[in-house]
Amino acid sequence: MKATFTKAALYRVEAACQTPLRTGGAGGDTELVLRDRQGNAIIQGSSLVGAFRSWLEHTGETAMAKRLFGSQEHSGHLMVSSGLFDKTAEQALRPRLRINPKAGTADPGGKFDMAHIAAGSRFTFSLTWLGGEETEEMAAVEELLAALHSGEIRLGAQKSN
Repeated sequence: MKATFTKAALYRVEAACQTPLRTGGAGGDTELVLRDRQGNAIIQGSSLVGAFRSWLEHTGETAMAKRLFGSQEHSGHLMVSSGLFDKTAEQALRPRLRINPKAGTADPGGKFDMAHIAAGSRFTFSLTWLGGEETEEMAAVEELLAALHSGEIRLGAQKSN
């Protein structure tokens, strides 16, 4: 069987949350963040992929998004791990209010708490690129990382709240 790639590049990323980060709880529980089996807070690799793909598509690089992350026709060249937060990452709660869409006012009993990972928390993840001579793909991966570093790519749920 012939390999489908001749080169590989591994990027290990260490990041810090500049703002609170909502990762979502299991089963829609608003008072929990996602955690692995050992109880460490995580952000799913699929969430990272979604943010990266969306940014590429928004910048007009839809073809590159398909090459890196795949499509119905072919698999992608970039694998993204889940992000694992340091054991010191703190979970905090923020009060929220559910709005009645018809009335535009607060729903009766609509006050609830939303869990997030506190600003300043650190996490790590990796990107693994498998390809050949597609140097433009590696350049695109580095653009994604630069956009993440500059804040153009934002992670987590409810980023606009």
